[in-house]
Amino acid sequence: ATGKETILGSKIPQDHIGANYSPDGKTIVVSDGKGQAIFWDATAASKVGTLSGIHPMTATLLFTPDGKTLLAAAISRGADVQLWDASGVIREKDAIKP
Repeated sequence: ATGKETILGSKIPQDHIGANYSPDGKTIVVSDGKGQAIFWDATAASKVGTLSGIHPMTATLLFTPDGKTLLAAAISRGADVQLWDASGVIREKDAIKP
């Protein structure tokens, strides 16, 4: 850690529900409350990828220790836990497929 504050500020949707860092600390993932997980470069505060298809009420986003899988868990009744391949988060225009 450098002690330098990383600010995404107004770039993160106001209705976001959950967020977390990748194990290497280079990426922040945020659920947007609309069924997408948005991946951000933690240093540059720039959007690097989007994963579509998560539950809109996803409140928990956790990476496996190797950073290759993302667990997404929703807070609504009857919602399930989803596992996503996060190893291939492609830059910006391409979404990860379930």
